[in-house]
Amino acid sequence: MSTIYDESMDRRYIVTADTGKKSTILIWNADASESENPVVSQIEHGTTDEVVSIDFSRNIHFIAFLTHQKAGEVVELQKIYIYQWEPDPKIPAVQIYYTEFGVEGGNDEYYDLKFNPNPEDYIEYLVTSPHKIFFSVLDTKNPERTKAYYPNDGTKGADSHVQFTQSIFLKNTAKGKTDTAITGTTGGYIIVWDICEALCKDDQVVTDRRRIKEVDLLGRYKKDKDKKMSTSERDHINIL
Repeated sequence: MSTIYDESMDRRYIVTADTGKKSTILIWNADASESENPVVSQIEHGTTDEVVSIDFSRNIHFIAFLTHQKAGEVVELQKIYIYQWEPDPKIPAVQIYYTEFGVEGGNDEYYDLKFNPNPEDYIEYLVTSPHKIFFSVLDTKNPERTKAYYPNDGTKGADSHVQFTQSIFLKNTAKGKTDTAITGTTGGYIIVWDICEALCKDDQVVTDRRRIKEVDLLGRYKKDKDKKMSTSERDHINIL
């Protein structure tokens, strides 16, 4: 049974992943005629981890999927695979990047991976968990040099009970400006992530994103920080 899927920006191609272990990734041509085989490419993901999120890059030539591996009911390890493929059944998809990371305490699993759909000259993606987020720019010439960076330590202190819901990229139409990313929260506000530029701290890279502001979409925060509403009085912000 297939439950994880994504479609290309032009909606011509669809990628699906099986549930359970040893998933098979299939890429379908949505415009195929009745006489054509709709399956363009197939990736045999013959490992014991399960696919939890999958996405196409803007140019459709890269497919990334996020997996998890459980010990009983506890997620103990997660992995990201990126494949390069061509819309030609005769050309097999090739894995060009792989990374893995543990899940702290087994209870802060990353559940969503998304490519930045806007830039044409680089491949960026983000990955979201209930309390953390990280970004990465794929080095297509030397994929093994690709590194992730974490713009902050997640939700802490007074907001430690707040969880991230969904993250997306927003296109910035201003000349010379990069696209921003935003994350919805269960606290009734969104977090905006943007390139550091001149405001970087000593331990940050100018091309990395950082948490630049929070926007209260519901207008329910009071100006007095000591009188913020309780979680029960706020609403969850879901972006998609």
